[in-house]
Amino acid sequence: MSNTIGQATYRIGPDDFFTGDDLNADAQTLEGMVKLLDAKVEGNPDVPKDLVTAWVLFQSQWEGWYYSTFVGSSFLGNLWTALNDGNRDQLIQFENRFADLASQLANNGVSAPGVDVVGSQGAPDTVASFVTKLDNAARKLLPFGLGLGAFLVIAFVVWYFVLPRLAVRAA
Repeated sequence: MSNTIGQATYRIGPDDFFTGDDLNADAQTLEGMVKLLDAKVEGNPDVPKDLVTAWVLFQSQWEGWYYSTFVGSSFLGNLWTALNDGNRDQLIQFENRFADLASQLANNGVSAPGVDVVGSQGAPDTVASFVTKLDNAARKLLPFGLGLGAFLVIAFVVWYFVLPRLAVRAA
């Protein structure tokens, strides 16, 4: 699922398969937009103080998480980051918080070119949704529309009963 954002694109959403590079690219996209908007907020007397406070809080939380999670990461670091779905979920939360703040700032006359935000959409992954997707894929690939459960039963029977007998005959 791709969400277009002005001049940039988020690569992943909550239901998507993603790599460490995808996650890192989305983080860099958000980081660039945070910097663009921060340049417009900093020292702007037209922004209400409570909105500046909310912005500064968001920015400090974002920067802390971004730098500790992504900056200086190697290929293996990116892979390890991607293996933790919590990192993807946290990034999407930051994307959505940024979209809310950018909207509030735009309502107060503060905007920056390239910061036209639409947050990631979709529902978070669950084991049930993963199994359903896997079962649907199995039904397409297996003969006679057998589901994943039927395939696993057949595979177990072949592995447990048939293969040992074939091995005995071959010996």
